[in-house]
Amino acid sequence: MGADWLLFVILLGWVARTDQPFRVIAKGALLGAIGFGVLKQIATLLLANTLGNSALYGVFAVIVGLLVWINFSARLVLFVAAWTATAGFGPPPAPSPIPAAEQTSRAREEAREAEQAALGRVERERASET
Repeated sequence: MGADWLLFVILLGWVARTDQPFRVIAKGALLGAIGFGVLKQIATLLLANTLGNSALYGVFAVIVGLLVWINFSARLVLFVAAWTATAGFGPPPAPSPIPAAEQTSRAREEAREAEQAALGRVERERASET
């Protein structure tokens, strides 16, 4: 676990060259090390159970299992890097609601405009019929 943490500290702090303080990088590295350890344990359990079934099945299971493990490991690294890079930012501000009086007056104006447009179409149709 310590080696995984050190690996993620180097990856997030030195390779990524972020402007984050070491505390944020250490938290991200801890998250990455824990996730990486869990992925390693799951891969070990799955591959140990599949190798005993059949020789042919075991060969393909190892190849497919390795590809899936690499995929999940890459996703974990990208997630941890993104989380670490954006750790100092807060959530986006919530949009301010439109006051009720403005909503009703705006809705009335839109309804009037739609009604006038519909009446204009009807009048044009009647004029074209004659």
